[in-house]
Amino acid sequence: MLRERRAEEKAVVRAADADKKRGIAKSIVALSFVVALAGVLAVWFFTRRGTRNDNVVVSKDRAGNVEVNGDIKGRKKRAAGGGVHAVGAGGYSGGQSYEAVLNGTNESINIGELPGSADLTNAQLAAPLRHASFVVSCGAPDDMKVTVHVAVRMGVPIGVTVVTTPPQGGVASCIDRAVRGIRWPQSPKTDFVTTSY
Repeated sequence: MLRERRAEEKAVVRAADADKKRGIAKSIVALSFVVALAGVLAVWFFTRRGTRNDNVVVSKDRAGNVEVNGDIKGRKKRAAGGGVHAVGAGGYSGGQSYEAVLNGTNESINIGELPGSADLTNAQLAAPLRHASFVVSCGAPDDMKVTVHVAVRMGVPIGVTVVTTPPQGGVASCIDRAVRGIRWPQSPKTDFVTTSY
């Protein structure tokens, strides 16, 4: 009986040692897998890092829109309490519309590069449109509301849309041509300005 007990104890010790060795082997296999996975991820990260594009694309930057309320030299002041006008149709006589430029503007900014010049200020954008004698010279009556939308780049309008209420295509086209002849300070960034008369 004593021999059987010793044999049983030895068998239990051997089984415990075998379990311990299997646990160590499983731990080594799991650790090896984790190290291999970390190595593969490190290699992937460092190879991808060299091909990363640090460009930032600013798309449809509507935050640059400046609203201006201009007055017109030579035009009588409008009486207060004017009625509600329906939204009128506008147009453009040549070149792109304001909306086409706004929807197609994707400007690229490279990280680490300094831009060529600063954005135009609100005052710089508004100044050329503040006293618009061209509205009167284009035959807009006193009761007509005129809204001019302009996209400006490098000092010239690259997109113009004129909306008149009530709609009058000839007046809108004339104002469009006049606005396309106006010049602003030069900036490589596209800026947007809206003026109502």
